[in-house]
Amino acid sequence: MRKFVFTALLLCLGVSSAMAQLYVSPQIGFKVYGMSGATTANIGGQVSQMGISDAGGTAFNVGVGLGYDLKFPTPIYRLDLEGNLSWSAINFLQNAWDNNQGAGSFAAAGYSGGGAHIFSLDLMPIHRFIIPGFFVSPYGGIGLALNLFDNTNATGGPPDNPAGTVLTGATDFQVGLSIFYGAYFDVLPGIEPFIQFKHLIPFSGSYQMTSSATAPGNGTEPVVFTIQNAPGYFNLDAGVRFDF
Repeated sequence: MRKFVFTALLLCLGVSSAMAQLYVSPQIGFKVYGMSGATTANIGGQVSQMGISDAGGTAFNVGVGLGYDLKFPTPIYRLDLEGNLSWSAINFLQNAWDNNQGAGSFAAAGYSGGGAHIFSLDLMPIHRFIIPGFFVSPYGGIGLALNLFDNTNATGGPPDNPAGTVLTGATDFQVGLSIFYGAYFDVLPGIEPFIQFKHLIPFSGSYQMTSSATAPGNGTEPVVFTIQNAPGYFNLDAGVRFDF
């Protein structure tokens, strides 16, 4: 009996290994961020309404996917379970400021820096369709998007602030829905170029860009700039998938 169970277990493991294949897929492209909404400035507890600001813009994007290709008995369908990690950078604070106060006003007020580094992890069940005799395999799916927005510090100086003023960036974590689609190109065995389109629909309704300001001789006080919206994006990437 034990021998039978052991043999059955080995057969199951063998079948599972044969039907699942590890792959890695480096990619590069761009993201078009959209974020427009009512903007507030909370300075030392005093809240000011700054009107509507558009902080959106286009950012370079680089990433890598790691996943398993699950092969089913049918030759026309596969399911890939992928974790996709990517990085992009954009200055939401400067974009919102310039949009609200006029082009170039961020630098004219003595500010510089303040860009955001965005680290994205998308959990993607990829539904892939194989067309017999055709080298293009379309795919699509809906997944979960986890995004860490790390806003760096902005420095301020004359004319609006004393030299050496630091506007501390806030860290914001956003969760959303990732809708993606694209196509693989079967060029060589185990090597497949691909193109991918992705849309992020955020669940949150606000985004915090700063947390405090420190000025020489004046100490630190809370300075919170917030947009009543959350960053969504359209993403276009191209890459190559390598099967192992």
